Amino acid sequence: MPKAAAALRVDVKLEVEKEVFSLVKSFEGLVQWYWLEKPYAAVAIVKRDGLYSYNVVTPVLSFKEFEVLNRVYHRLIDRLCVVREDIRRVFEKEALKLVKAYLPGAGDVSCEKLLYYLRRKVFGFDVLDPVFKDAMVEDVACNGPDLPVFVYHMGYGFVKTNISLPQDYLDDYVCHLAELTGHTLSAGSPFVEASLPDGSRLTAFWRKELCDRGTSFSVRKFRYEPLTPLDLVRLNTLSIDSVALLWLLVESGANMLIVGGTASGKTTTLNALCLFIPENRRVVSIEDTRELKLYHDNWAPLIAREDRQVEGSSEKMDAMFLLKRALRMRPEYLLVGEVRGREAR
Repeated sequence: MPKAAAALRVDVKLEVEKEVFSLVKSFEGLVQWYWLEKPYAAVAIVKRDGLYSYNVVTPVLSFKEFEVLNRVYHRLIDRLCVVREDIRRVFEKEALKLVKAYLPGAGDVSCEKLLYYLRRKVFGFDVLDPVFKDAMVEDVACNGPDLPVFVYHMGYGFVKTNISLPQDYLDDYVCHLAELTGHTLSAGSPFVEASLPDGSRLTAFWRKELCDRGTSFSVRKFRYEPLTPLDLVRLNTLSIDSVALLWLLVESGANMLIVGGTASGKTTTLNALCLFIPENRRVVSIEDTRELKLYHDNWAPLIAREDRQVEGSSEKMDAMFLLKRALRMRPEYLLVGEVRGREAR
């Protein structure tokens, strides 16, 4: 990119940043704010009547720009489907070409905004993309159409967001999430529990087949860098003495059971303790949804598939099925996550 064009792009981004910053500062009862994707998206934590709310702030589009966004998006998808090059390399060039065709005379700031919204629709999670980028958010929960989406924030617990999803959009959105996991949602198959490509855990329900409020979903976000035992000490989850004892127990191959309520840190603790497993030991893990992240080369992560059966048999490929097979793999450490059935015996 020529220097003049690069300088112009910086100036344009600065204008977008000023707009988002101005919108953030307009909130009454603002407690905290921070960037999610500078300069395009920020979050404003607001406290009113004793309750906290989580407000995603992005550049405002005019009615005309919003219309162009949707038209360009569908045309762009058609074009990218036949591109032989890396999609990310040609995306901006093709998107900008279409924006200028559908919105003649569009200013640089307007183009920059539209490119941001197109980028998150094509490569991200669209309206919830800023939320998924927030490292402080652990869970994202949508309880039905036209209802506010809730997030579990590490500093404020469950808080209501300023985002709600209409019925038709929510149906399409959840179907898209399910497809990313390799599953489909329909009246005949109204439930999905699986891992998204980034490792996050998706639980989704189709319309009112199982959830009375309609289509709904929950996403437990995947932590890219697992907590270490020292992190657990720093967070007062474990004491130094208990970590030392657990270290000895893990190294000596003791049997262990980690028990706790939902979202209490069971998997986080298990993952941290796995760092005490000697490097070359044989490790086999069994999970319904992939959550563990180990650094051992001699690790076989097995995933249960309750919706599948063994060929020529009625036996399901559940955790119990995998447990029997895992014992034939000569494991020195056998990890069973989310113990909820016969495999716990």
